[in-house]
Amino acid sequence: MSLRAKAQAVVRKWLRRAGIDVVRIGDPYRLSAYHGFHPNSLLDTKPFYNVGAGSFFHPYWTNIDFVSDWYRNANPAVRHHDLMAMKPLPIDDGSAHIIYTSHTVEHVSHEAVD
Repeated sequence: MSLRAKAQAVVRKWLRRAGIDVVRIGDPYRLSAYHGFHPNSLLDTKPFYNVGAGSFFHPYWTNIDFVSDWYRNANPAVRHHDLMAMKPLPIDDGSAHIIYTSHTVEHVSHEAVD
């Protein structure tokens, strides 16, 4: 590994620790990685779900969150769902390939989580 590559790796490591992800400008959503594993027909259905998405956006992900005045402008591409209503997620049976959530469950009652 060259000195330059080592320096770049160190900088990326510290940026990641600070919550900053460095990506190539030519592929900001890393679409090539998705195309390497999934056919376009599947990607068009957006089978990856982010529950409690906040302002997250990715062209192949379906965002599910409680749309409030706070988030209304943060993420226009979100599917509204109230986790406290204790209703099933708005995901068709057998359609999800990945369901991801982070920093969401602690905001929901124990009964709704169950």
